Amino acid sequence: MATITIKRPHRATNRFRNYKIFLDGKLLGTLGNGETKAFITDAAGTHQLQATIDWCSSPVFSTAITADENKKLAVDLNPVSTKNWSYFFYSGFCILILDFILNKTLHFPYALILMVFPFLYMIYTLILERKKQLIITEIQTVNQED
Repeated sequence: MATITIKRPHRATNRFRNYKIFLDGKLLGTLGNGETKAFITDAAGTHQLQATIDWCSSPVFSTAITADENKKLAVDLNPVSTKNWSYFFYSGFCILILDFILNKTLHFPYALILMVFPFLYMIYTLILERKKQLIITEIQTVNQED
């Protein structure tokens, strides 16, 4: 029997929500924050894995596994998506500071309109890139021989 071991690192983001792991479209199990689980599969061959959390998910990850193999995988937040969310947060924060300064010094109350652009980017990310929020990668094991 083949074993698929999936590791989820400990992160502050989404710490109270579990990732659902799907193997070939069927729910394999859930994975909590900082948890590592081994799932046993009967069939050897090529399998499709996907992780989801709420409406967001990972792209489908294809992996080939032999009969007695232990495949080690990791599921985590996509670093590109995390970086994009940081840009959204910091740009919104800077616009709020700019609005405060312009409103107090020049009595210009319209700088807050600039918040439309980070808001639209957030909507774009949540709707069109929702299947890229998580990423599944294979953990390469190194054999150390003395």
